[in-house]
Amino acid sequence: MPHARTTLTELRKQYRLAVVSNEVREKQVRQLGDSNLAPFFENMFLAAEVGFSKPDPRFFQKVKSQYAGVDPADMLVIGDSLTADIQGARAANLDSVWYNPHHALAPTAGGPRYEIDDLAQLVPLLTTNN
Repeated sequence: MPHARTTLTELRKQYRLAVVSNEVREKQVRQLGDSNLAPFFENMFLAAEVGFSKPDPRFFQKVKSQYAGVDPADMLVIGDSLTADIQGARAANLDSVWYNPHHALAPTAGGPRYEIDDLAQLVPLLTTNN
């Protein structure tokens, strides 16, 4: 994925990063290992282990409970699925960034707070909106 390593390197300097996924552990671990991106993430929240799948807001509540000292207003869900990631974040009262490299049409209501089509846009977006 273009710019993933550079973006994660920059984000990790300032933010705590976690994986939130409906994938099974074996597949998620393999993907992160194959891409050498695993060291950037401090936690992995997987639907089978959390007990709920995204977009169920209980999935995100479980994540929020693991970061009890962090204001949910300071949390951000970054995802490529409008249903699982963006609608799930919205239902859990979390801001979201939709990674949309294929330029799909965003819904007019209930969409993401932000939208990017290249991961390189994420750091400047966060810097501008902090």
